[in-house]
Amino acid sequence: MRAGKCTTTKITVAADLTLPAYSLSRRELFMSACLKRFDRCALTLGVLLAAVVFLTLGPSSGGAQEPSPGSAQTAPANSMCPVLTDEVADPDLYTAHNGKRVYFCCAMCKRKFERDPDAYVQNLPAGFFGESENGDSDSGVLRTQHGTVRDDHDQHDVDHNSRATERGESEAQEHDHTSHGENGAERSGGLQLVNWLGKFHLPSVHFPIALFLSAMLAELMLIVTGRSWFGDAARFCVLFGGVMAALTAALGWSFAGFRLHDPDWMLSAHRWIGTTAALWAILVMTLCSMANRDNDRGSHLTSWYRITLFVGAFAMATNGFLGGAMVYGLDHFAW
Repeated sequence: MRAGKCTTTKITVAADLTLPAYSLSRRELFMSACLKRFDRCALTLGVLLAAVVFLTLGPSSGGAQEPSPGSAQTAPANSMCPVLTDEVADPDLYTAHNGKRVYFCCAMCKRKFERDPDAYVQNLPAGFFGESENGDSDSGVLRTQHGTVRDDHDQHDVDHNSRATERGESEAQEHDHTSHGENGAERSGGLQLVNWLGKFHLPSVHFPIALFLSAMLAELMLIVTGRSWFGDAARFCVLFGGVMAALTAALGWSFAGFRLHDPDWMLSAHRWIGTTAALWAILVMTLCSMANRDNDRGSHLTSWYRITLFVGAFAMATNGFLGGAMVYGLDHFAW
């Protein structure tokens, strides 16, 4: 280096400023693959169950026939339930039997009476049907509001068994006329299977309510904290809850009977709110799947998914309250 001259040396440093890509663990990859498969299967199963519900509405059978307008109900109405004799009957919950309206305290008692009315007609007040079923007057029969006492208990048992036998034979003959020969046994077995499956409505109804409320809570936690695993939890609850909602609705129709109108307003509201909520759950499942494919969590699709999720959770909780009120009454939670 000579005096008076200054030289500079350029030093080039190669630096990789790109951030390393985040690699998913095997567990996260496995969970992601399972959710994708479960997503498709749950959505397909939910749509199929909804289709089954509406296809079964075609051969729906009507409820109990109402009394004709011309037939006046001269007998006094029962103020107490004939099934649970210590419960007050609901004036809005009734069925028709021998041209008279019989009132009940809950839908469960109404269903029991419709299955075997001979076991409970004795608990109706005196003169309810005018004459007894065997054509004799009510003389010699001491009736109370909570039961029936006969002077001759043995004769009452004989009459009851004979009427039950005649009723069973008449029902068998009527079934033979409407079943058209060899298909009668198959149709009877099919109806028995449908009625048996309907009994699982009560234990299954808790799943969609709890799962959709859990999904709503998880989605709220995702909005507040921004942690992605809350979104995965909400997605799982929505998919599983949607399948259970469709299944529970189908079991509910089997349990309450395939009819479009119910004399009890509470049962009618519970039926149609539940059916609408099941179809709504399939919509929530669809939006959840579509929003999951969209990486932008702030998109309009995600907003619609959250809105439908919150509305569906509220509808299911409301319908669950109506279902419980049919059994325990509207004032069950009274302070």
